Amino acid sequence: MCLQVWFAKAANTENPIVFLSRDTTMFELVHLDLMGPTRTPSCSGYHYVMVIVDDFSRYTRVYFLKEKGEAMSKFIEFKTAVEKEFSMKVKCLCSDNGGEYMSNDFLKYYDDNNITRQMTCPDTLQQNRVAKRKLHHLAAMSLSWLHDKNLPRELWAEVGRCACHVIHRLPTWPGTEFIWQKTPLSLVTLFTTISMKDSVNITPNQMQFLLEGYEIED
Repeated sequence: MCLQVWFAKAANTENPIVFLSRDTTMFELVHLDLMGPTRTPSCSGYHYVMVIVDDFSRYTRVYFLKEKGEAMSKFIEFKTAVEKEFSMKVKCLCSDNGGEYMSNDFLKYYDDNNITRQMTCPDTLQQNRVAKRKLHHLAAMSLSWLHDKNLPRELWAEVGRCACHVIHRLPTWPGTEFIWQKTPLSLVTLFTTISMKDSVNITPNQMQFLLEGYEIED
């Protein structure tokens, strides 16, 4: 579109959808995106959500941040987990040009660890659609559960972590055959399920607990 047409506020054509083939090996390429700040902080004081999605298997890790500056430490945490759990290396990272990914320390970390950078063009959400769709997917599940259980909004981080846990164990999830054996959904405990635990000393025989999510390693 030429400059004159742009100033005239003429309608622009949509960016064409290009279907790119996935990588053939896990963690050859990972997609990263960050959302926030949220209007309502979580119970732990988080304001941001960051997802890292493997291009091949769609394996996802979700992290919660109190400020954008924590993005580098969370990515290092992800890379360490990949090397420990799967004995594999992260080779390429795709993200936008956000300042949290472009600090001098982060750029040096890419070089020191031989990680290639793929940066999307400004205002072109389609180029980072893998991570953005995953954020949308997790947000939709989280809002649905919060509404269904009539829970306070401050639990959004716990619900989001639980949603990621459930997605990884769905029989239709493409990464199931590469990471875990298919887990029967009957073994997945629902969010806010009430459980009982034996108590001790001079207290009632049972104590009631409420499931509010899963740890990343679960």
